[in-house]
Amino acid sequence: MVFPDSQTVYAELLLAGGDRKAAAAELEAVGRRLTPRGIQNPAWCPWRLLLARAVAPEDPARARALAAEAVRRARAFGAPSAIGQALRVAAEVAAPQDRADLLREAVALLEDSPAAYELARTLAALGTELQDPGLLARAHHTSRECGAGALEASTAQALASFAQRAS
Repeated sequence: MVFPDSQTVYAELLLAGGDRKAAAAELEAVGRRLTPRGIQNPAWCPWRLLLARAVAPEDPARARALAAEAVRRARAFGAPSAIGQALRVAAEVAAPQDRADLLREAVALLEDSPAAYELARTLAALGTELQDPGLLARAHHTSRECGAGALEASTAQALASFAQRAS
């Protein structure tokens, strides 16, 4: 078996393309297929995290519940990269007042993991949330080092916006 499975990858592509409804349907099918098999680890197949993102605009409470369950399962697995990713997505769907704390915890975990791309994404999210150019600069540097060109470009643009507002 390959992780994540092809249906999850397909759903992630649908989500990236903006088709939340189709992505959610695919991810719900993934959950129905994997759950009876005992495949629950978000490090292997992040279907709950992706589903949380897919349903967040229409059903924020469900999105938060899905993300919380993924965080719980990631903590049970114990890999800092899995926990950090789950916390980042939980922050994405969380109430505004909860986002920064979730992202700070994710950064702390990811700094001690080999997941440079996930760290860069999380630093960018935290820098944006706190409007902190220092965190965005760290995200930019980390994204460049791990070869994440699109993230490097978006953090450069965010830094330029900060510089423009400061002048």
